[in-house]
Amino acid sequence: MPQYPKILLTLLLFVVNTQAGAQIYQNWNLDFPTSQTGAAQEHFLDGVTYMQLHMFEDAEKHFRVAQELAPDFAMAYWGEALTQHRTIWSIHRLDVAREVLARLAATPAERAAQAPTAREQAYLAAVETLFGAGAFLDRQTAYSEAMAELTASYPEDIEAAAFYALSLMRETPADSHRN
Repeated sequence: MPQYPKILLTLLLFVVNTQAGAQIYQNWNLDFPTSQTGAAQEHFLDGVTYMQLHMFEDAEKHFRVAQELAPDFAMAYWGEALTQHRTIWSIHRLDVAREVLARLAATPAERAAQAPTAREQAYLAAVETLFGAGAFLDRQTAYSEAMAELTASYPEDIEAAAFYALSLMRETPADSHRN
């Protein structure tokens, strides 16, 4: 019996390494259109895929590459900021997320101007709420409500529904004290 975990790990590493040349999002059939195209969009899609797999460090790397390729790509900053809210582990890096958003532009209004579609503006507004002013519990609830609205506005957007569901998964108890 002790050999089975080693065999499975070896097989997993083999599969991962053979797929290394392909974009990871293609393996998971991720569909998350944005206003961006080309290599920046592909890195964005890989970032979202890694984020959904809770592989946040890998996600951050892909979002940063997307930013390097397209410095005004608002959704790449959205993604990197959102990696700082690791719901299932109750990790919320407020200052880091705010620094990421500030790299896009100084204010929420200036950042919103970088998002060329109403859908992308809604995603950015939701993350602005999560990392904006106010108490953590209030921001977390407001973010969840923003994701519910985004999901209702774009019912075909499976990723919106996934992020909304994740926002509901760990509503912090009212007696919790976070930043």
